[in-house]
Amino acid sequence: MKVVDAATMRELDRRAIEEARIPGAVLMERAGAGLADACAVFASALPAKHARRFVLLAGKGNNGGDAFVAASLLPSLLPRVEVALHCICPPEELKGDAAKMFKRLSSEMRNFARFEFSSSSLRPGDIIVDGLLGTGFSGEPRAPFNEWIKTVNASGLPVIAIDIPSGLDATTGSASCAIEADLTVTMALPKIGMFRGEGPRLCGRLKIVDIGFPNSFVEAAPSKLEATFAGSIRSQFGREPFDSHKNSRGHVLVVGGSHFYPGAPALSASAALKAGAGLVTLAIPEGAVFPGSIPNAIIVRRLSDGGLGSFNKTSLPALRELLAKAKAVAVGPGMSTESSCAEIVRAVVDSGRHAVFDADALNLIAADPSLLKGLNAPCILTPHPGEMLRLAEGVGLKSAGISREQSA
Repeated sequence: MKVVDAATMRELDRRAIEEARIPGAVLMERAGAGLADACAVFASALPAKHARRFVLLAGKGNNGGDAFVAASLLPSLLPRVEVALHCICPPEELKGDAAKMFKRLSSEMRNFARFEFSSSSLRPGDIIVDGLLGTGFSGEPRAPFNEWIKTVNASGLPVIAIDIPSGLDATTGSASCAIEADLTVTMALPKIGMFRGEGPRLCGRLKIVDIGFPNSFVEAAPSKLEATFAGSIRSQFGREPFDSHKNSRGHVLVVGGSHFYPGAPALSASAALKAGAGLVTLAIPEGAVFPGSIPNAIIVRRLSDGGLGSFNKTSLPALRELLAKAKAVAVGPGMSTESSCAEIVRAVVDSGRHAVFDADALNLIAADPSLLKGLNAPCILTPHPGEMLRLAEGVGLKSAGISREQSA
C-alpha cells in the first residue's frame, strides 16, 4: 500500500470531491463509520472495567467531523459503553462538513457536549478518541490544543487517534507536543510521517479505513514508500487442509547461539513453532549451555565447535546436511561475531534457502558485505537502528537519518 505525504493526501481529497463528484460529507461519513467500527473492536477486546466510556475529543476540522460521525454511531455498535463528547470550540465556530455532522447529532448528545477538557473530565475505564488536529497540521500546537494533548498523555488511559495523532507532522514525522496513541485509525492511505521521526512511537498500531477514493487516483498519486497491512496479505493465508501434517507445513532451521548467548536462538525457534512451522530444528554449538528448558517439539542439533563454544569450520559439514533438509532458515541470534561465524552465514547464502538474517548475522554482513555475494533466494534482514547503521556504513550508504546517538 502506498504511503503519502500531507500534500498528496490533500490532492487526493480534492480530486475525489471535485473530479469524482464524491461530496465531502460522504467521505466524512465513511471515515466516521470506519472509525466507529475500529473503536468498537478495540473496546470489545478489553475487559469491561477498562472500556466503560468513549471520550471523543473533536477539533474544528475534518478530524472533528469524523469524531461527530463516530459519536453518533457508537451507541448502537456498543450499547454497554457510554459516549462523551468534548469539542475544542463552540458549535458556531465549526465550519463546512464538520458543522454539518455536529448538527446531525442527536439533541441529547449535542446538549451534553462539553467545550472544555481537563483531568477531571476523565475517569477509570475511559477510552480517549483523539480528533483534535489532522494531517494539515505542522509546527507546535497552540493553546488550548497543547493543554488537551498534555492532559491526554498524562492520563495513562488508552488512546485511539483519528487519521493521525494530534501534533504529529504527517510528512516529516516531527512532533514537539503530540498525542501518544495506542491505535491510529488513518483514512484512505498511511502518511509518511507515521514512519519517520516520532511517528512510530506516537501512532501505536495502524488501521486503514477505505473511504472510497477511486483506484485510478490512488494509482496516480506519487509515493516513495510502501507499507504492508493485514488486509494486503490476508488472501495469502488460506484455510489449512484438514489432512495437513508436519511435513506439509514447512521445515524451519534456526542457526545461532554461542557460549555467550545460548538463549536467543531458542526464543527464535519457539517463535517459528508458534508461527505454524511443521518442523523446527535448532542448530547450536555443542558448547552452548541453555539456562532453561527447550520445548520438546523443537529438534535440537548440537554442532561440533572444536571446544570454542561458537560456530566455526568444524560446524560446516553437519550444518550443510541440515540446510539440505530445511525449507527456510533463520541465522544469527546469539551467534556472536567471531570471525569463524562468517562461514556459517556464507553456508546459508550458498544453500539457496529462503533466509532470515538476524542479529549477529547482520553484524557479520556489515563487516563483510561480500558474504551476501551470490544470494539467489528471497531473504529478510531484521536490523534494529544500530544494526541498520552498521549495515548502511558497511555497504557505503548513508545512514538513512539514523545517528550514532540514536543507535546506541
